[in-house]
Amino acid sequence: MPKKPVSAKPQTAFRERKAGEFARTNRMQVGRLSGKSAQNPRAIRARRLFLKSLDAVPFMKELLEKKASIAVEHNGVHYSFTLLRTGIRFAGFERPVLIVLNSQGVAIPFYKSTGANSKMPGKWLPFRDIRYAEVEKGRKDWWYAKFKGHPNNPPVYEKLSGELTRIFNELERISRKQSSSRPLSIQESGFAEKYGITLKKDWDMDQLSAIKEYLGMPE
Repeated sequence: MPKKPVSAKPQTAFRERKAGEFARTNRMQVGRLSGKSAQNPRAIRARRLFLKSLDAVPFMKELLEKKASIAVEHNGVHYSFTLLRTGIRFAGFERPVLIVLNSQGVAIPFYKSTGANSKMPGKWLPFRDIRYAEVEKGRKDWWYAKFKGHPNNPPVYEKLSGELTRIFNELERISRKQSSSRPLSIQESGFAEKYGITLKKDWDMDQLSAIKEYLGMPE
């Protein structure tokens, strides 16, 4: 049975505490804005200040440093998202995680499915949290807390899931082509430059809790 990772040391630096307080304040302000109000100048400025404040927290700065814009369409409405190109491999937890920000800066995490339960191997699926819980009688392990109705997720998340899967699969294909010393086309090079993802290893669950605290996650 895997051991529950030891908690990381709390961040005690003054500037990091202040950054956290400022980020939480701004997240609450942003969280009250929705629909058209989320696109007004005040909301846009609040989001920018909120994300900028996280530069004082080293691992958050690293997480937010590289981004790519992605968009999906549902019922004639276009939805914009931001893919954080620094993905995560948590210590002691096999499957990688990617985080997407919605238009209000709220984090939507996705994991790469093995297909064991979802029957969709290789697809990136959204989740709400990672918890250490009893997954079967007498055995505890880390478990993705998924959305109600999983694997049939909300329509916009389904579209986003498909787009993330397409991007990641194309990046893997390009990587295999590079490994075989074959030259990339201009389009392939541009795609890799725009969407290239780095998976950071050995982050811990305290950092996921911090991401949830600073950025918020859907319930």
